[in-house]
Amino acid sequence: MRLISFDVESCNGNPKEASLCSFGYCISDENYNILEKKDILINPASKNLTLCDNKRNFGIKLAYSKTEFRSSPLFCELYNEIKKLLQSCDYVIGFSIENDLNYLNKACEYYSLENINFRFIDVQELDSLANGGNQKESLEKAVKKFGVQFTLHKSDDDALATLLLLKNICLSKSTSMEGLLDEYNVVLGENFENGFSHSYSLNRMCEKNGLSSSLKLKKYLFCKYLRKLKKGKGKLNGKTFSFCKKLAYSDINLSRSLLFEIYSQGGKYTMFSSQADFFVVTSENDCNAKEKRLQGQVEIIELDELYSLLGNFTVKEFDDENSVRSYFKIRVK
Repeated sequence: MRLISFDVESCNGNPKEASLCSFGYCISDENYNILEKKDILINPASKNLTLCDNKRNFGIKLAYSKTEFRSSPLFCELYNEIKKLLQSCDYVIGFSIENDLNYLNKACEYYSLENINFRFIDVQELDSLANGGNQKESLEKAVKKFGVQFTLHKSDDDALATLLLLKNICLSKSTSMEGLLDEYNVVLGENFENGFSHSYSLNRMCEKNGLSSSLKLKKYLFCKYLRKLKKGKGKLNGKTFSFCKKLAYSDINLSRSLLFEIYSQGGKYTMFSSQADFFVVTSENDCNAKEKRLQGQVEIIELDELYSLLGNFTVKEFDDENSVRSYFKIRVK
């Protein structure tokens, strides 16, 4: 197995200016023996090299001078070399790697080159998971606990530090990298033509029933399920329902089961509560001020009353793994 860790640097911190000025990498075998380490310097398209200026570098000091960067090849001249490196190894890793992808993809866009397609793992995410899901740390802080020292903002050193961090996480957990991926159920991210998908842990994103505590994700799963429902025939023909926010999104296995029964019995659902025949709340106290103003416009009923309308009701189980994967793989530029 060959593993490549990479890091990039920007001459001014603005990816939109095609400011990529170095691509550093470190290649190892499965035992983390270093096979190759190199910093590829790039003459950035941007005219603004503020991070090479001691007076205007915002506390970030790059490892090379402006002269060294300006005497280096353009990104378009190095594209094939970088592409071959990223596509020739079994795994690509980085630390907070999506930041690096932004700079890499913007450089490709500037020179009208295709984004480089590869799958990747974010070691910052693995480090956070190994620490019990605690707040994500900087690379400098993350490696310090393992006694790793390196030159910050020198791309190949940053790449090596990331590789050594992964090695030490595996040692501390008495497992391999692939063992870590299995333990935390990690989905690899992917860089592709129109952007990239996220690398993430399904264990972190999902509870046992496949749901995240994220309200945004719950809304996504609720709405995705609603779009798939077909109206049947039954005692709820012609009746339209809407739910209060607490009912809709607190337990979406419950709310989606309610949707299923409503549609099975001929009813339908609307996101616009003022257009409903019945506005369903978990209890009278759960109505917010806006919802209370619906009194007189629609019939407000409590959840127990809906149960009575539906008759024999049971909460269904939902396999949300594919939906959760889809949600976190929304392409970003």
